[in-house]
Amino acid sequence: MSKEIKGMCIERSMVRQFPNPLPLKVGSIGSAFLQHKRYILATPKCFFTTTTRRHDVLLRTTRRKRRVFGARSAKNVVSSCRRGEKNKQRSCVKALSLEPTDPASRGQGSGNDVKHSIFSNIFHLSTYCSIFTLLVLLMTCSFACQSNENPNLNTIPYSPHALIAPQPPSFPPMVIPKDNPLTREGVALGRKLFFDPILSQDSSISCRSCHVPERAFTDGAAVSKGIAARIGKRSAMSLLNVGFYAKGLFWDGRVATLEEQSLHPVRDSLEMGASWASIGQKLQNHPEYPRLFRLAFGIKNHKAIDSTLVGKALAQFERTLVSANTKFDRVMQEKEQFTPQEKRGWTIFFDASPAVPTSECNHCHVDPLFSTLAFENNGLVPALSLDDYADKGRGAITKNRNDNGQFRVPTLRNLKYTAPYMHDGRFKTLDDVLDHYASGGHPGINVSPNVRQLHLSKQDRADLIAFLNTLNDE
Repeated sequence: MSKEIKGMCIERSMVRQFPNPLPLKVGSIGSAFLQHKRYILATPKCFFTTTTRRHDVLLRTTRRKRRVFGARSAKNVVSSCRRGEKNKQRSCVKALSLEPTDPASRGQGSGNDVKHSIFSNIFHLSTYCSIFTLLVLLMTCSFACQSNENPNLNTIPYSPHALIAPQPPSFPPMVIPKDNPLTREGVALGRKLFFDPILSQDSSISCRSCHVPERAFTDGAAVSKGIAARIGKRSAMSLLNVGFYAKGLFWDGRVATLEEQSLHPVRDSLEMGASWASIGQKLQNHPEYPRLFRLAFGIKNHKAIDSTLVGKALAQFERTLVSANTKFDRVMQEKEQFTPQEKRGWTIFFDASPAVPTSECNHCHVDPLFSTLAFENNGLVPALSLDDYADKGRGAITKNRNDNGQFRVPTLRNLKYTAPYMHDGRFKTLDDVLDHYASGGHPGINVSPNVRQLHLSKQDRADLIAFLNTLNDE
């Protein structure tokens, strides 16, 4: 019936008995769920609890006196003590093996009175010490929590390292705002955010989910999927060379800058489905991001992390995604040469000779970006009027009916990796695309005049595709 109890005491130990146990978890400070009686051993520096089934508690005080409350005997007392040299505090680790009280002796004579008197005398002192210790613990916890929530970022040096923006030969100047220059720290932060699902509502998808590097930063789907497998409205556009886009972004050109572009997917219910208020809190309370934002932007407090800085970091990273080393680029730099088939395909693409049929490709896909960045209606959808387009594209942004059914002219770089094609991913192969343009597309009031019936032979199409493959990064 004996039970061994192990605990740590510092200086004086006191015992407090409560006949009515509380339903609290074992191990919580100053309390435990007990079956019969609860004893709390308390000191100004520690709490520990133990239970007894009408057992006796043996305490060894700093005066090396042995007391047994309500018991006549105790066995197997093992003490290991260390005495400090300066403060002379005693720290004891006790292993107590207790015997149950003799039932016959309970409640008889002065023994019960002595027990009651002892507990009465120490009750108030135990209460005060318990309250004092709890206050100290609460203050310590409050300070620790405050330190975690409000890290002192000023101790982290802010010295960003400037990066030179990529500027390939013959490319237009990259669009870089004065308030968001490229830095090594900013790009690193943007890259981490790009691949981190923390920006989505349920932390299930990231920017990479729809912009996979191996697929030229597209996702290989006709239309993208968001959180909870929600189906989007359009195909994910490639992010390669997006830093050179000076005429708006997205298929409909709804935003002017990369800094603004990154804000939209986060709050789109069909994409990441979050709010920037919630994302800001997640980043502010993250163990690593406050430091990274400090290194990139010099913030002084974690509360400064917001959508603006996230947008800046993502924009810096995306401006480093440049495609400018394809075979076409190397041929233009006279480092390589086209094969005869590729050369003929180049001639067809640019309508460079009357000896080959006209393709009209180069009117909308101008090198080196292979896009005019304009918005065109290429006759994908039959429409008798300007109001017949289910997806109005650019018109939904400008509110101009003449812009209905128009979408950004996409780049032709890395077509090998970016299928399916068009804003709704309707064409699975390049042959499907050529079939559409060769047919002249569907008529419409604002269809581009460059979309007209073509007369391309099987060999012409093969040569044209051979040239288009020189625009792939290998």
